[in-house]
Amino acid sequence: MNTILKEKLDILVIFLILFLPIALITGPFLSDLSIVLLSLLFLYKYRYEKIFINNYNYLIFFLIFSLLLIISSLLSEFILHSLESSLFYFRFIIFAYAMCYFFLKLKTLPNKFFYVLLATLLFINIDAIYQYFFGFNLLGFENKYPWTPEFGDGEYHRVSGVFRDELKLGSFISKLLPIFISLFFFIQKYEKTNIFIFIAVIVLSTITILITSERLALINTIVFILISFVLIDIKKKYKIMFLLLSTISIISFLYFDKNLNARISTVFDSFNSSEYIYNNFNDITDDIPQEISIFTNQHAKHYITALRLFNDNYILGIGPKNFRQLCDKEPYRLKYSCSTHPHNTYMQLLSETGILGFIFIICLFCYHALILFKILLNKYIFNNQNNNSLTCIYILIFINLWPIAPSGSFYNNWNSIMFYIPIGMLLFYKSYEEYNK
Repeated sequence: MNTILKEKLDILVIFLILFLPIALITGPFLSDLSIVLLSLLFLYKYRYEKIFINNYNYLIFFLIFSLLLIISSLLSEFILHSLESSLFYFRFIIFAYAMCYFFLKLKTLPNKFFYVLLATLLFINIDAIYQYFFGFNLLGFENKYPWTPEFGDGEYHRVSGVFRDELKLGSFISKLLPIFISLFFFIQKYEKTNIFIFIAVIVLSTITILITSERLALINTIVFILISFVLIDIKKKYKIMFLLLSTISIISFLYFDKNLNARISTVFDSFNSSEYIYNNFNDITDDIPQEISIFTNQHAKHYITALRLFNDNYILGIGPKNFRQLCDKEPYRLKYSCSTHPHNTYMQLLSETGILGFIFIICLFCYHALILFKILLNKYIFNNQNNNSLTCIYILIFINLWPIAPSGSFYNNWNSIMFYIPIGMLLFYKSYEEYNK
């Protein structure tokens, strides 16, 4: 390959990867364009400059899964509509390997990506907290999505920050924060100043997720932090410092903001009727009592409709992205149960790809759960030191695959990119570890 062309392509690669967090803020178009270009550059450059990559099992696994999605689409009632999401789904796993390849090849890229994440998280956290107190953010975007809780005084406006009309600021932070933490451990910046900045970013991120009122993002962040405290090797004084700062901040916000308190507290009223729904989903009518809920009453209705669709199409499902086409038809419909997707990854795969698609995702979840269990044994039984960077990513993937929690559409470009970035980081850490033995 021509040296000048090689240098120009490397510059383009660096730009696309460093631009990715900003592209994700702008929406699905630029972020999807970025990963497609990165994948094409990877396939082109890999022909000339092969480099060691530790694990191709994920590639084989997801390519087979992508083929299953296409077969399910081709056998569905709405073929063209379904193929929109399944035909090029394989691009996401190619992107994950592209990230691994370029992080290995361009040795300063992980450090640069870390500082881009640092700057991004600092800005969007300060911006969101500013919007919470003043009603508009640093760019002049006002609070939107008024919500009047059952308890509390007056109307409560949800904080959306730089995302303006979309309520996914909390989700964005909850998915990128663990990657930031993993890169912090990877580049080994343990000086006191850096530790304090590191803790400050995590505390600010936790506060921002809280004030966005995105309950799932808050739960995921708390679970990540709790598991990390158990599995990650870091000095106790830093753990105590983080716990004190975050606990005081969270309690203060919840104490002084009754509306925020009311919305967050509804989390604890969820997940109380899964057994009832499982045993009676064919007999449930439109008027489902409010006490029957998984996360919310409406989520329960989505899940019931998904189970009914699966019950009639249990091998390959109704085809990717086809829940929206059939959810309002008899005998599947319930009042307010129809949506673009069932709001749960496992329910969506059950209804749209049948038991075969479901097996893929549940196997992936069990595999990463076993890895975390192995890391636990390795630390507390065999007294071995774990790789903190790898551990963070394993925890993140485990949380992303958690079966019960609500989720966005499995095939959504933005959600898929957020899911496959950790896969790319995982491949990079494993390859780097093996390559530098």
